[in-house]
Amino acid sequence: MSWKLSRSNPVRYSQAACALAEAFQGGQDCGFALHDALLELGLLNEAEHFVPHDGGPACLPGGYCLIVAEILDQAQSHRRDFP
Repeated sequence: MSWKLSRSNPVRYSQAACALAEAFQGGQDCGFALHDALLELGLLNEAEHFVPHDGGPACLPGGYCLIVAEILDQAQSHRRDFP
């Protein structure tokens, strides 16, 4: 199944969420902390993506995750705009 995150108002991810997304992408098991950071931003659906369910979490550390990719893309764009 393929899906795209779409919002009428783009989210501004916190520095904590960006750092945690980088760590998660790098293979660190910090999905629980990324979950909390997304909850603080009011992103319940995205946060739930990192909660283990019966079959495990929807996204595993070091693997591809659309939510992590979006966070990292925004962080990279921000770095280009404000070096």
